[in-house]
Amino acid sequence: MNHFNDDISIIPVINEVEDYPDYIPASKLDMKSQPSTSMLESSLIEPTELKLEEAPIFALDKVQYQFPGEVSALQVSNNILAVVINKCRVLRIDLGETYQVEDIEILPKKSTDVIKNIYLDPTGKHLIIVTEGEDTYYLYEKWKKPKLMTKFRGINIQSIAWRGKQSLNDISTGLILIGTNNGKIYEAEIQPTDEFFKREERFFKQVYSFNDEMLPITGLRFETFPTDPQKYVVVVATPIRLYQFIGEITSNANNNEGSGMFSELFEDNTPDIKEIISFHNHSECHFRSQFHENGWPSIPKQFLWTTGKGMYTGELIFGSQKAGGSVINNSKLVSYPEDYSKSNSKMSKPVETIPLSVAITQFHILLLYKKKIKAMCNLDNSIIYEEDIPLESGEKILGLRMDFVKDSYWVFTTQSLYEILITDEDRNVWNLYLNQKMFDTALSFTKNESQKDKVLTSQADYYYSQQRYNLSAEYFAQIHSISFEEIVLRFINKNENDALRIYLLKKLEKLKKQDILQKKLICTWLVEIFINKLNQITDKIEDEKLAYDLQQKLQDASKEKLDTSKNQITMLEEDKKMIQDEFKSFMYTNKDHLDKKAVYQIISSHGRTEELLIFSELVKDYERMLVYYIQEKEYEKAINILKKQSSLDLYYKFSPVLMKCMPYETVNMWIHEPKLNPRHLIPSLLKYDPQKSFGKEGIEGKNQAIRYLNYVIQNLHNTDVTIHNYLLSLYAKQSTNEDCSELLEFLIHENKPAYYDLQYALRICTQYGIIHACVYIYSEMKLYEQAVNLSLKHDDIDLAKYNADKVENNDPLRKKLWINIVKYVIEEKKDIKTALQLLKSCELLKISDILPFFPDFVLIEDFKDEICETLEEYNVHIDELKKEMDEATKSAEDIRFDIRELKNKHTIIPVNELCRICNKTLLTRQFYIFPCQHLFHADCLLNSLLESYPLRRNKRIKMLYDQINELNKKLNGTDTGVEFLINDSDSDDSSENNNYNVFNSATTTLTMALKTGGIIRSEDEKKSEYNQKVLEKLKEELQELITSECPLCGDSMISSIDLPFLDSSRESELIASWEI
Repeated sequence: MNHFNDDISIIPVINEVEDYPDYIPASKLDMKSQPSTSMLESSLIEPTELKLEEAPIFALDKVQYQFPGEVSALQVSNNILAVVINKCRVLRIDLGETYQVEDIEILPKKSTDVIKNIYLDPTGKHLIIVTEGEDTYYLYEKWKKPKLMTKFRGINIQSIAWRGKQSLNDISTGLILIGTNNGKIYEAEIQPTDEFFKREERFFKQVYSFNDEMLPITGLRFETFPTDPQKYVVVVATPIRLYQFIGEITSNANNNEGSGMFSELFEDNTPDIKEIISFHNHSECHFRSQFHENGWPSIPKQFLWTTGKGMYTGELIFGSQKAGGSVINNSKLVSYPEDYSKSNSKMSKPVETIPLSVAITQFHILLLYKKKIKAMCNLDNSIIYEEDIPLESGEKILGLRMDFVKDSYWVFTTQSLYEILITDEDRNVWNLYLNQKMFDTALSFTKNESQKDKVLTSQADYYYSQQRYNLSAEYFAQIHSISFEEIVLRFINKNENDALRIYLLKKLEKLKKQDILQKKLICTWLVEIFINKLNQITDKIEDEKLAYDLQQKLQDASKEKLDTSKNQITMLEEDKKMIQDEFKSFMYTNKDHLDKKAVYQIISSHGRTEELLIFSELVKDYERMLVYYIQEKEYEKAINILKKQSSLDLYYKFSPVLMKCMPYETVNMWIHEPKLNPRHLIPSLLKYDPQKSFGKEGIEGKNQAIRYLNYVIQNLHNTDVTIHNYLLSLYAKQSTNEDCSELLEFLIHENKPAYYDLQYALRICTQYGIIHACVYIYSEMKLYEQAVNLSLKHDDIDLAKYNADKVENNDPLRKKLWINIVKYVIEEKKDIKTALQLLKSCELLKISDILPFFPDFVLIEDFKDEICETLEEYNVHIDELKKEMDEATKSAEDIRFDIRELKNKHTIIPVNELCRICNKTLLTRQFYIFPCQHLFHADCLLNSLLESYPLRRNKRIKMLYDQINELNKKLNGTDTGVEFLINDSDSDDSSENNNYNVFNSATTTLTMALKTGGIIRSEDEKKSEYNQKVLEKLKEELQELITSECPLCGDSMISSIDLPFLDSSRESELIASWEI
């Protein structure tokens, strides 16, 4: 049965402004239109924040629903509301679906028995109903009728401890603990079932009993320790005592046999007891979780136990507690708020009243009285909210309930239901923690920059007053309500440079990107502070070292004093190292905001060389570092700096000094930088003294200049003539005429192009007197005669012979060089035998070539054998020539025979054979036949050739015919009319088709000319013999041009493959012929 009006929702609605004038509904606050809080520059609060401050934290909202009877009990959990109506009916309402209300009637065995109380588990699925007759009923969420629990009969339930979050598939209650009004604790488990003969009480057993049977158990809760799933704590509350049972449970609580597990915990377990004696029997015990995990409350962190003397509250901490221990921490007993009552003398005095019920929120305690409700802050015990509950005639307030899953609070009377709406509960919590000097906690609850600034200001002032200046500086840097100048002056007045440094560093981190000038000023100031700090520590170290040296010289100085002084020096050095590291980190982080000139001036004025080098490296001022290291003769560090940077100009600038002092390392550095231009390093190479490398082992002992230039040429393939010339000069400088292998190896490039200047090389080698190199260079310059002469001048016959044989394609020169060698041997060496042996070395030399150089007194017997051998060679050569002549004569005879036979060659042509061009009978007029068996009329062949031949060849044919006609006129006295219409390229009026037109008369004349050998006989046949020979030659050339190739299968046909079959005129005629 649905008792709700369709137009009325059970969802609570805030009363109108006239009911709560201080309340501003959220719907009337345009949060989107309000500007967001930015970095605070003043202490003003945004208008939106003022409105939120005016809104009440707690508001009582009546649920617009009329219960169908008198309410006697109520429970709410997981958005499920269970209400007892007229002590005999139960309404079950899902607050998420308010249109569905289940009305369940309870039919007790005794007609006089009524419902006393109900208990709803956290999931809202299981409802336990207790009657005045001590009967217990169980109602599952899907049931429409409760079932009587027979095992529960006779016990008066006062409290139930439900288990935590259960799995989705588990429909049972799990193991629960039940507290009664006579001090007994039962363990039970209820399994809902639809089977008629199966009981729902899966397990029921008493596990503990207190000695005082008149002591009801008003609160009961058990929890598992997060770090140990087998360790449990059970909290039991009575009106005067609070018990804590801690122990381990090793038995399996979820087996199918229905056995319990808490008997093991309660057995021989001495609990922790908190006793507060009072004569008030009503007591409550509530727990609250701070967080929710997946929509379910986590382990509780707060608890509240009400007694006759006040509320005992505190935190719950689950750690390593054992049996007899306590999970309660920071506990306190809070008195109930006082109320003022009027006496007969009209004076009011405070009276402490005990509330009907209480509930605990995150920062407050809700107290329900007979006519009103109050909210007390549990941080300072102040009452921040108090409101009267409007009651109708005969209406009574019954209790206060909390939905631990949905974190909602409800007040119910005999006729109405109210929800306590909580808005921004922690809005003032930051101020309360601030008053208690709990700054970090207060900061975590601030809502805007204004509140945050107040907390940080108070915290900074507090540490400043405690003379903890360094710590206060960190917080001063975060605030905006105090000016920068005021804070700085505070630390300067106290001479706290360390705190000032910390403040400036923190302030620098919070500046915006556009605050370039401010950053630069602060960075410059910080550099000065860091340098002063380093100077102070350095001075202290020097003083301590001086004192330590004096103590060592004193004989009465104890070892303890020396150790103390030494430890003091060590500590100061560690402090110095820490400040240096901090300074490095500062410069590295803010290098873009450091003024280079100002920082150099500050550091230099204090003489801090080490820091100056650090800054130079940071800003990549490598030139300054190199100048310093070279001045200090720390060349290895200078080389390392050059390796780090990428400027090639610095290499060129400082390499001369480095090459002079550390050549091997410098060359290694050059080799690792392939971008260097070797030509720019020549000044550095000139500074190199090879004597510094002599005597050393391995590569270090070699000439480093030569080593680098060889690397450049061989590995980097350098082709610069200057580099090659300089390397050649270095080789020449260290070479001698006897030992010049390295120089020759460089000169002899083995089929590679030589990039050195040959003339320069010749001049250098001549200067140092290296003959072999000079001879080689002469030969490279093709000056073989000079090379041979220079070799002979220095009596090196083998070298002369080697260079003489280098001559190619010039036998006269080669012969001349060998003759010079022989002449030198005969005239200078007087060695006839050697001269005769030279004849065998060159095939061009004959005995006759060297005879003129023999002296007059030489006997022929000395070279008789050589003369005979030469004559024999002449005879052999003459025989070879005769043989070649005979072969040539025979070849000529064979050719003449072939020519004669060619004239008699013939072929058979059928009578009906056709011309391949005009397709007419071939034998009707002059024709030609080719070896490919293609046959053509003479005029058809000529026209075809004129079409396919290029213009130059056409001109030649025309010229031949003109000459033939001219000669025929001279020989016959008449004009034969041999003319051809051939296009002349020199005529502007010629057309393309003229190349292909031949007059019939010209064709007839051509046929006669070709048949008679180009001459038309006349009666007068006496002509000059010279003209006859010329005519024959012209005739042969003309014949050759015409019959050189077949027009159908020759090269001309292949060349014309890209030409169309028809020219433009013929194509237009063909198209016109097809017109209808």
